[in-house]
Amino acid sequence: MSKKNRFYNKLMLAIILVGIAAIYFFIPSVKHMVGRIFEMFSSGDFEILRDFIAQYGSYAMMISAGLMIMQSIIA
Repeated sequence: MSKKNRFYNKLMLAIILVGIAAIYFFIPSVKHMVGRIFEMFSSGDFEILRDFIAQYGSYAMMISAGLMIMQSIIA
């Protein structure tokens, strides 16, 4: 991989991370939802987490997979 490609890859990653941070800080509903999710994981009560996932109906599988990925990355 050339230096130019590495630079563009790093630049794209930085833009994505800044975008995610901006979404978190400037959209209150996203910040609130992320806070709720962290509270659920830190409580250790998986009944609460199961109920949270179940409220999404047919999208529950995608929400569950996203939460598992998020938990693995953060850990």
